[in-house]
Amino acid sequence: MITGIPELKRYLDDNQWKAVSQSIRAAGGKVTDGNRLHVDAVLDLMQSRRAWRDLDRRYGPWNAVHAKFVRWFETGILHAVVMALFKAGLTDTWRETYTEFSSGPSAVSGPQIRPLMAQIANGLRQHRDAPKKRGRPAAPKLPAPEGNTYRERTKAYAKKVKAAVKARKGLVDGRIANEDWDIIATRIPDLAEGLNATRRQVEELIDVMRTNKGWAYMDAKAGKWSVAYAKFAKWVSDGTMARLVKCLAGLGLTKDWNRFLVAPLGDGQKSLKMIIGAEAWLHEGEGRTRRRPKAAKTAATERTAAARAKGEKADKPKKVKTKKVARAKRGAGTRNTKVAAGAVRRAAKSARSKATAMSKKKIESATRMAAA
Repeated sequence: MITGIPELKRYLDDNQWKAVSQSIRAAGGKVTDGNRLHVDAVLDLMQSRRAWRDLDRRYGPWNAVHAKFVRWFETGILHAVVMALFKAGLTDTWRETYTEFSSGPSAVSGPQIRPLMAQIANGLRQHRDAPKKRGRPAAPKLPAPEGNTYRERTKAYAKKVKAAVKARKGLVDGRIANEDWDIIATRIPDLAEGLNATRRQVEELIDVMRTNKGWAYMDAKAGKWSVAYAKFAKWVSDGTMARLVKCLAGLGLTKDWNRFLVAPLGDGQKSLKMIIGAEAWLHEGEGRTRRRPKAAKTAATERTAAARAKGEKADKPKKVKTKKVARAKRGAGTRNTKVAAGAVRRAAKSARSKATAMSKKKIESATRMAAA
């Protein structure tokens, strides 16, 4: 029997693993004993600052552990794990910066996991230590019920309660409503080209910024992810992305975007996610824009617009007399007749009163002359 082997160090107790496992499950991962061992392995590497190749083999092959965390980074699970470890107080001893080997026998390919984890923990620490605003945050209120009858109000209220519960659980679908997309296409006409594909790519951009998943995990229905990424980079360079993010912020579609975005690029380039996120945070708190009701176009209006486009003179639409209009005109005529008759009666009455007054004056003058 081999003796003298130190006991394998386990960093997570049952309560801490319960919190971490809940975050993994909420982010879409699986909870297994192997994943618990891998989390302990990465905590050991973050504490000891050794190279990945020097990891204790009892945690598993170092390349398998690294590959697991690369997948977790690309799917957004790594961010949830680091947040759970931060809440448990297991990231206090982490350095702000970690350097991985990019060449030699200890080099690792793909994303640099330890610098990314340190970056997330550092961002969480800065957010925690930032000065807080006075007063308690207002509790979210459910919208007031709508409808005329009791049944309509009850159904509308139950529907909104269900939507609010889904929003709190993070299960809201990331698709853009038709009304919102009409506003976006109106304000940014450049997006009207390739309408369906562009709309799907914008929806996937919102999902990537919300979940912090890797670009390569975009939905295949939006097309090839590299093509969409190149389009987003072009929008950033020509200013279209700034206009798009401002419009999305005005519609309230950037409120749940992740604040701790990590997506490293080579040669010291700045992450595209961070550029887009910084643009969204500039417009934070602007609220949702009010929508004006669309005026319904009549057939006559459409004919006039078509004639103007062709350069022809539009025909004036014929006026159709309805029963209500005829009745209103008859009523107006009757009212005018009554008014005129009243005026005639008043004039005749005033004339009679004037004649009576004149006759009285003549009688009085004749009486005075006879008396004289």
